[in-house]
Amino acid sequence: SPDPSADVPSRALRALFALSEHASRTRERIAMVRYGGGGKARRDDDDYDAGVAPLIPTLLSFLRRCRRDSSEQYLALLVLNNVSIPPENKRPIALTHGGLKTLGRMLCDDPGCHLLVIILVNLTFSDVAVRKDFLCGVGGVGGADGMLVDSLAYALLLSSLTDEQLAALGSIPLASEDGTPHPPRKLLSLLRSALSANRKLDPRAAPLLLDDRPFAETARWCLCAFKNLTRPGTLSPSYHRDDWNATHERIPGGDAIAAQAVWDAGVVSSLLRVIRVERRTGGRRRRGSEEEKEEGGVDRYHGAEEETNTHTQAHGNINGGNDDGESNVPTWSTNSSQDAALYALLHMASVPGMRRAMREECTCVEELVTIVECGKRRREELTKWVTGNLGGRNEMEVTELGNLSLQCMKARMALSYLIGAEGHFGQPPSKDAVSSPSDDLDFETNYSNYQSANSICEHEAHSIIELLSHCLANRAKEGAGGFSAATFTVKGVLFSIRCVMTDPKNRVVFATIDGARVNALLLKALGRYSLVADRKEEGIGAIMDAEAAEHAVFSLYLMSNYGFQESVCFTSFGKNKFLPENFEGENASVLTSKILSSYLDKDGNTPAGNHAAMQILLRMKYLNFSGPIDELLYPRKDYPSGNDFAFEQKLLSAAKSSYVVNKKVEGAKPKGDVFDRSIIRLRIPADCSPKGVDPKTYSSPLIAVEELSFGSKTVKHSQSIDDIAIANNIAGCAEGFAKQAYGFYWRWEDWGGDDLVDQPFLPSSVGAKSSNANQRKNNSNGKNDASKALSPPRRGLLGMLTQSNNVDEDEPFTIFGFKCGAPMCGR
Repeated sequence: SPDPSADVPSRALRALFALSEHASRTRERIAMVRYGGGGKARRDDDDYDAGVAPLIPTLLSFLRRCRRDSSEQYLALLVLNNVSIPPENKRPIALTHGGLKTLGRMLCDDPGCHLLVIILVNLTFSDVAVRKDFLCGVGGVGGADGMLVDSLAYALLLSSLTDEQLAALGSIPLASEDGTPHPPRKLLSLLRSALSANRKLDPRAAPLLLDDRPFAETARWCLCAFKNLTRPGTLSPSYHRDDWNATHERIPGGDAIAAQAVWDAGVVSSLLRVIRVERRTGGRRRRGSEEEKEEGGVDRYHGAEEETNTHTQAHGNINGGNDDGESNVPTWSTNSSQDAALYALLHMASVPGMRRAMREECTCVEELVTIVECGKRRREELTKWVTGNLGGRNEMEVTELGNLSLQCMKARMALSYLIGAEGHFGQPPSKDAVSSPSDDLDFETNYSNYQSANSICEHEAHSIIELLSHCLANRAKEGAGGFSAATFTVKGVLFSIRCVMTDPKNRVVFATIDGARVNALLLKALGRYSLVADRKEEGIGAIMDAEAAEHAVFSLYLMSNYGFQESVCFTSFGKNKFLPENFEGENASVLTSKILSSYLDKDGNTPAGNHAAMQILLRMKYLNFSGPIDELLYPRKDYPSGNDFAFEQKLLSAAKSSYVVNKKVEGAKPKGDVFDRSIIRLRIPADCSPKGVDPKTYSSPLIAVEELSFGSKTVKHSQSIDDIAIANNIAGCAEGFAKQAYGFYWRWEDWGGDDLVDQPFLPSSVGAKSSNANQRKNNSNGKNDASKALSPPRRGLLGMLTQSNNVDEDEPFTIFGFKCGAPMCGR
């Protein structure tokens, strides 16, 4: 009918709506899209071409003829929304019949129609490969012409304005002088020019609270669409790398393309303003180490803010403030504007190519820190909530704490990607990779400030453990702070854990709340990759690849520094439980060795993963396997459950039946001083004088090893090494048994002195005397092993290292015995 409001079209629309209304009508919804024009239903595996399914193009044509805000337009959009829900319908609606292009154009013409955006949200809730086609187009149809992100960005920017701002803005021309409609990208450019928008977020701008905007629902659903578009795939790459095997796909996925498109659209500043938290305290604003006095007195939460633990500070309604003047407190509920914006930023931070821009060209790190700081101020309550020990709180308070915990965890994951993803141990990357050309800040100081934002609290460690348990079980979390099973990926969570653990202080947090909890889950993830022969058949290949396995084994390796037996570790620093004694009756030490050996036998592993697995095997003899699995449970919580920490029977059976050559290697025994005695590394001057320069302090020799081990910028390794042996050698050098070790001077920090930099090298006799006193204090068995610190027994792979017989004992040497003369020392 030429008249959309006529009786016949209205009756047809009502019938279509009744047919598609209920969620139980999935088959009918699919059939409505797949029904052929000749009266023949298409099979599920049939290809689509234009004209096969007449309903969708008919609906889209009908919508173009409807009057704005008419009842027939509303009903047609409801029908289209219903049939866009089944996964099987998304590609034909969006691409085959040009739904993205039509809906995007309509949204630009009528940004107040939020139902248009809801349909786009449904369509974008799809597999990453489908979303890539949405953005890039297929055969010239759909994404490339529809400019989906530009349409959403245009609608978001407009719907974020107040009535007064809209009036001041005036109208944006929708067409050129000859009547040709402007494409969404042109409209977005015109709008951004009118608003004088740029990516650099104004640090004085208030939070963008959308609930009082005239088109608040449009803005909220646009943010949800960005959340869906940027959602990573289950096996999306964690970072750019050149050392992976050639089979790794290097073509950007849909999430990476979407993240770049969102950035290019210029809406990241709006996302950051949506999640911004502010607090008024006496007219001062604190930003980093600066304090700014301004009218209205707004104090931004940042890492330098002094922590308090008052109950009232983090309370208040979602979009308003509390008694202390806070606004936009991150107790945001699911699918709120802030919740969706934070998800979008988290997803963008997971894309390797976006991290530098998000660190350097906007205030993303600072805004995320304000969120986690809100959690730190209520850390005691959140720790009780996440461990199931809260008790005595009403439903509203429990919901508030659950929402705060979830938002803090999302912000923490995003920070971990932005800060901890640059090196195997969190070493600063090259200057070109961190500092922007216009940044005059000192490079090392700049990156050090970033690293300080990566420190976690106890409640965050518990939340990460719970999240990993849900992901490994493919299970949704119900109730306050909940999420669906598809919200997070196993690989993404493993990578976040890996990035968090680049900070040794964070490993201590995990260890003090029973490191065996996270270790058991990491080992289980690695076992699924290593032990199951046909991972695709078992469903493991969909969630674990070589890179995900590397994250699991490398995190386990970092945590092994804090799980030694009491017989080798005389302080509480490293003397913790590494893993339970048994898994379902199977000896945990034997099972761990099998998993690591199976992993090392696999093709396509990453070098970092192989290094981590070998380091754990070298120290297996000295790790602490004790206690039952039940000790890992949270008594007042259903999850993580015993089944989450235990190994599935199929994995245990695979371990028993698999034939692997067990890598029985034995590394050096750690000395007592390598665990928690601070040590200073001094660079050897060009003239090799005994006074070192450029001091750098480490909490222990074992931590100092990390910059000399895998991924070192100064030491290139041709074969596997033993980190424990290197730590022993460093400790021996500090004791005075060697002048230099690995091209550096080493000093114990507790030896004091007004100027450790100018302190000359201590004679061996002095070092030996101090070492003997140390050993008497630390060694309960009375044995003095200090003489072995420089050259521990070379066993296993360490024994394969070539030693030169021509090395001058007065000159430093590398772990391979290479002579390090004055020219090398002076670098």
